[in-house]
Amino acid sequence: MRKNIPVLLPLLFIMIMAGCTKKVSLPEIQTGCIAKFEIATAYGNIPAIINDDSRQITLQLPYYLYDLKFVDPEIRLAEGATITPASGERVDLSATPVQYTVKTRNGTVETYTLMREILQLGTQLNELSTAEDTFTSTMLRNIAINGSHLIPDTNSVRVILTNTAGQQFTFTPREVSQETVILYIYDDNTIDSGLYHVQVKNLNDTVSLQYPIRINYPEPYLNLSYRKDTVKQGDVLTITGTSIRGLEAFAIYSNTGRTSDIAAYYHLEIVSSSLSELKLKIPDDLPAGQYPSSGSILRTRQQFNGGAYISKNYSQWVLVVEPK
Repeated sequence: MRKNIPVLLPLLFIMIMAGCTKKVSLPEIQTGCIAKFEIATAYGNIPAIINDDSRQITLQLPYYLYDLKFVDPEIRLAEGATITPASGERVDLSATPVQYTVKTRNGTVETYTLMREILQLGTQLNELSTAEDTFTSTMLRNIAINGSHLIPDTNSVRVILTNTAGQQFTFTPREVSQETVILYIYDDNTIDSGLYHVQVKNLNDTVSLQYPIRINYPEPYLNLSYRKDTVKQGDVLTITGTSIRGLEAFAIYSNTGRTSDIAAYYHLEIVSSSLSELKLKIPDDLPAGQYPSSGSILRTRQQFNGGAYISKNYSQWVLVVEPK
């Protein structure tokens, strides 16, 4: 029996060693390293939404904090984790992107992106036109678009005009309050006279008016006072001024052989017009002579934007017409 002991001892040793084998644990996988991310405002603390799957930190701000730029977040992390920038360190929300680097206690490094989301109330706008009546204004005048829940910041609001051909033109408002957008359109060849559909982009919200509005050219201004022009019948007279492109008809008064006031006007053909220059052709049948034949005021009748003729008189403008 003792002869078998040397054989059994190695087997017994192997069995004992197998039973005492040390277990090796896998590295711990940590999630939710950022336990808290919160900012303090005058209206109270605002906690962020932390998405560990997308590695995003979202700050949902009420619309009245739309212009919040700098924050000092309070951050609480899982045990053993570190973050850069650190808790309490000021960051600029307008910088793109704002990123935080998190290092867990087991050495894993993750990058989180800080997002800002503005929670807006729905923008409401009052119609300018109706189905029966089209609102009409001219360039160089304020157009007030009233409503509610507007962001009072001209950097956050845009007015978009779309013409009947589908072309869009975007304008920065002159002023914005929570109830009103003031649109001012310069006469600078950006748009033409006509019908336009209106949209207001209020930060992240865009609202359209149902009915279009009409925008006309402003009344032209002509540099005709205190000057003398000598031309021949059939010549082209060049006149400078501002906002001239809306002018559609131009006539001068002549009392030579005339008795009716209306019939006493001679129409000068508009050869061309632009913002600052007008070219008029002197009629071949315009009687030669000086206009006005007496006095110091030359009377004209003008039409623009398809409206009625209006009288425009020019002091000290003398037009001398010579025969061909």
